[in-house]
Amino acid sequence: MGKPILAVCDSDSLFTETMTGVFRSKKGLPFEVHGFSDCRVLMEFLEHDPVEILMISEKQFQKYKETDRASFVVILRENEDFEIREHPCIPKFRSASGLYRNVMELYLRESDHVAPTVKQRERPVIFGIYSPIRRCRQTSLALTMAEQLAKNDACLYLNFEWFSGFEHLMGQRFNGNMTDLLYYYQCDPERFPYRFESLVHKLDDLDYIPPGSSYVDYSGVTKEEWMGFITSIFDLGHYRYIVMDLTEQVVGLFDLMKLCDHIVTICLDDPISESKMAQYELLLDKLGCTEVREKTYKCRLPKLTRADFNPAKMTGTELLEEARRILRELKQTEEEREIRREDLL
Repeated sequence: MGKPILAVCDSDSLFTETMTGVFRSKKGLPFEVHGFSDCRVLMEFLEHDPVEILMISEKQFQKYKETDRASFVVILRENEDFEIREHPCIPKFRSASGLYRNVMELYLRESDHVAPTVKQRERPVIFGIYSPIRRCRQTSLALTMAEQLAKNDACLYLNFEWFSGFEHLMGQRFNGNMTDLLYYYQCDPERFPYRFESLVHKLDDLDYIPPGSSYVDYSGVTKEEWMGFITSIFDLGHYRYIVMDLTEQVVGLFDLMKLCDHIVTICLDDPISESKMAQYELLLDKLGCTEVREKTYKCRLPKLTRADFNPAKMTGTELLEEARRILRELKQTEEEREIRREDLL
């Protein structure tokens, strides 16, 4: 039996091509994706092949003859007053990524069953950004590094702070966040990949999941749940890189660090910051976290002015140059490790 089919039907061939391209780019989704610009051709196709998800424009739907060969139908509404009781309708004129999130959310919420996703086993390269020093521009560095990594390959940014300020920073309200994703990981793992897809947002080339909105969101999450949750994201296989903006506000911080290939720690030169760093390193020694210390890259950042900071475009700032330098040095470290490993073999 072949893969379940996802079909897009719209007379605008460019729109159809764009949306089919978006769905085909999602490695973990189990669908064979087809595009149609004529409803008559779609109906002929349905005579021989059932469709799991059908996205169809309002105009093409008016030519569509109801059939049980399409399990889940989403209508792309072009007029605000267009409604069909039998099927969900969403506005057509929005970004392709926004439409994609909408369709995944509806499929997750309203479909009686979901097609099982395909697990991928290629492990991403994990960067952990953490410093015990407050107000050291940790998130600024984490976002800048993640944006640079995303220029070369798929990258996901995850922020673990209680009060990340992301809604204000990104200038939008989010319909869901990492708390919702944690719920699906714990309670409905079969639907977890679809919930993930419905929550992914874009910052230029970079993917991110909106962080939880308060300390209550993370207060009951255990170390084991965090580890399983992150591993489930690895298994999706969407990303070459994952950047975790870490904090001690989550249980199991050091265990999450052990998942990382690289840990970047920001230092400051004042006496209080140096004392905090000394206490942090003493704790690593007491807990036997030698692996964490070996993976740690320490850095000091240039001053960042308010005018420099634009989360969607860091180009031209000193912070961008520092992020690029750090990534170059970490890549060189990786290459040296590989050479040593080959010598041992």
